[in-house]
Amino acid sequence: MAKLNCWEFKKCGREPGGGKVAEFGICPTALEDRTDGVNDGKHAGRACWVIAGTFCGGKIQGTSASKLDTCMNCDFYKLVLDEEKLVFQNTKEIQDRMTKQIFSVGLPLLLKTQKYKDVWTHLTGWQTNECLITHLPFKGGYPIDVHNNDKCTVSFIKEDSAFLFETEIIHVQYVPFPLLFFKYPPVIKKTPFRRNRRFSVNIPAKLYFDEGAVVDVLIADISASGCLLRMLSEDAAGYETVKSCRLSFSILNTSLENIGLAIKNTHKHENIEMLGAEFSNLNSEHQKIIKSFLEILGEGAG
Repeated sequence: MAKLNCWEFKKCGREPGGGKVAEFGICPTALEDRTDGVNDGKHAGRACWVIAGTFCGGKIQGTSASKLDTCMNCDFYKLVLDEEKLVFQNTKEIQDRMTKQIFSVGLPLLLKTQKYKDVWTHLTGWQTNECLITHLPFKGGYPIDVHNNDKCTVSFIKEDSAFLFETEIIHVQYVPFPLLFFKYPPVIKKTPFRRNRRFSVNIPAKLYFDEGAVVDVLIADISASGCLLRMLSEDAAGYETVKSCRLSFSILNTSLENIGLAIKNTHKHENIEMLGAEFSNLNSEHQKIIKSFLEILGEGAG
């Protein structure tokens, strides 16, 4: 029997698609990737006691520290403790895992506020579930104009992923060292980091599948490593499960035939099937043509 996640046990309705999402939003527990698999749970579904902003006892809970005593007496916490027994991962182990996977001293951070579109700073320290500390950025020889309670977005890149979180400033320090203190983010979103710039296009193409089917598509965007395809035919339904295929299209008065594609993801946009794919067998001539095409697009985009 599958082990229950907290939203299944509590029936709070704040999981994606849940009945309380419109009123309270999706619970950070159901989005937290850093704890995926902890205590055999999905996301933080079996580590919810370390996540701020959960919906327990009929109200939104605050910081992890402020809710911990209540969680220790929770029926679900006791259930996880009993089911996991000797392999139960406790609060400190989970928090250490979350922090080590994400933050490191000196990590460059891109800060965006209502007044500043992008300002670079770097991480100097943190207290898990309490605060993050960075250097106070300077512009034109002066510290940036920020204040307590200012809302902001922070993003950074680590390894091959981009991360982003919403937070607010809780303290601005000028002496003895200029520092910014931020509220520790309850949720940090992770997305794949694209090393190659993508350009929006509208290129007719044909998609060939191994069983012989041919489907008309439009290339909606393209980069040196792959493309996003818009399926044109209603008969395309079902091909989203295919992992590889071949693509033919023309650019710069040149026909590129039977380019191998590895399908990476699928989604629907305005009820139209979209396929995200990587090129898998570009020869040197194809690479040169696509590179030249992208350079022209880049010049036009400024």
